[in-house]
Amino acid sequence: MKRPVLAAVAGLAVLGMTAAGVYVIASPGGEEEAVQQVETASPSPASSQTPTASPLLETPALPTLSPTIPGGLPPAAEGFVWYVTPANGSFDYGLPLFAVQVPDGWSMPGPFYGLPASFSLPGATNLGPHLTVNFESNSSIYSTFLGRIEGEHAWHCGSLSAPLIKSAGYLWQAYSFACPDDEAGLCRAKDTTSIQCEPFDPAVPISVFRGSGAMTTIGDWVVVIWIRHPDGSAAYDAEFEKALESFALR
Repeated sequence: MKRPVLAAVAGLAVLGMTAAGVYVIASPGGEEEAVQQVETASPSPASSQTPTASPLLETPALPTLSPTIPGGLPPAAEGFVWYVTPANGSFDYGLPLFAVQVPDGWSMPGPFYGLPASFSLPGATNLGPHLTVNFESNSSIYSTFLGRIEGEHAWHCGSLSAPLIKSAGYLWQAYSFACPDDEAGLCRAKDTTSIQCEPFDPAVPISVFRGSGAMTTIGDWVVVIWIRHPDGSAAYDAEFEKALESFALR
């Protein structure tokens, strides 16, 4: 799994709105082509603003951990709460501040701003379920979706491009993916709809996690949101879609 970068995120026709209020609009090409489409899409005026770090060291503000509505944000959907990145003054190193709705009751990041920001169902294993939000520079050595979520271990994983998703303020290229947890195997797209995972040694079974993810470009940053879960478990689609729908810079 990719390490944190700072201690302290089918078809060509319009498919319509999902249950979480997210629009699915297109699905052209593979991963590299799809990434290019997202990177050339014009962000909304609000999304083009990149916050800068405060020159003063401020007392850290705790993230929102309750249904209390943070200023300027609408009420959270039923079963969800707002997470707002804490404004830690110089500790944020100029990283963009954001807000996102996450499942109520899932574990939250600590009081200091760190990336990636991960949220987990209580009792979750390394396989998940985990929801993650991350920001990376456009100049990162990892340019693909798998590279951005798994780093040097991405070659063990497989992914499929999914339809573009349009939320209230951003256009996201979506993916499905699968990875062997212990790197004792390999996952590859079997066809255009499925990813097959096999161990290097047929006598040694492997654990696999699967998930959904999406990325978009905002200014000099690439925002990546993904959710992973144990192979064979529920897909947590509603939680993933709500994160995309609600994500906003602060």
